[in-house]
Amino acid sequence: MPIRPLLLIALLSLPAFLSADIIFQAGNSSIVANKADILDAALGRSRAEEYVVHLEFTIEFGRNLFLFTSKNLGKPLTIKAFGTLVGKPKKLEYSYTDRIQITNLNKKEAELLVNSIKEQEN
Repeated sequence: MPIRPLLLIALLSLPAFLSADIIFQAGNSSIVANKADILDAALGRSRAEEYVVHLEFTIEFGRNLFLFTSKNLGKPLTIKAFGTLVGKPKKLEYSYTDRIQITNLNKKEAELLVNSIKEQEN
């Protein structure tokens, strides 16, 4: 069963008071980016013309993300935004810092994710 429709339903039904939590999970450990950790979210396209979401985090969260991803190299990384799986799990091949891309999204998913994060800034 495709995950994409679930993402659309979850993002469309977000309550206004929900914080912008993005959970990065590898193995049994995880790290959570909340509203205060997210500096920017932008829609983009990859070289393969896939839709991506560019996220920029605070320097402090970037350091924590670097430590988390460094300790989990080789493990599949799962990203959940607002409680819903985003993209496909991908094996951690290198450490992330304060700027990442979430890939494997269609246009509507990417737009909803960016808009939902930006709405939380207001």
